[in-house]
Amino acid sequence: MRKSKFTESQIVTTLKQVKAGRQVKDICRELGISDATYYVWKYKYGGMEASDAQRLRDVEAEHAKLKRMYACRLPVNLIQVLLEVSGQTSLKEITDAEEQIHRESYRYDVEAG
Repeated sequence: MRKSKFTESQIVTTLKQVKAGRQVKDICRELGISDATYYVWKYKYGGMEASDAQRLRDVEAEHAKLKRMYACRLPVNLIQVLLEVSGQTSLKEITDAEEQIHRESYRYDVEAG
């Protein structure tokens, strides 16, 4: 997803300016955004303070990290069950493969930021 050129605090400040009585079209023209972008911001950040918006971003980042971890873990568990049922490999081999996937996942998280 593309990173916004506006911080959460700037977005919250913009929403407060409109709430204080400024026209949406004037603020959108000043910031160089469309009316649709303003209303997306209003939907997502409406009624928040800057600290709430920061917390939202942190929670969304944590959620994305957990989803990646789960996505990496799910295929390993499925493979483990299938291999154990078929009796084609040992649990040690499965565990070694699982550790390798977790190391790669950790490396990806560190590189991603």
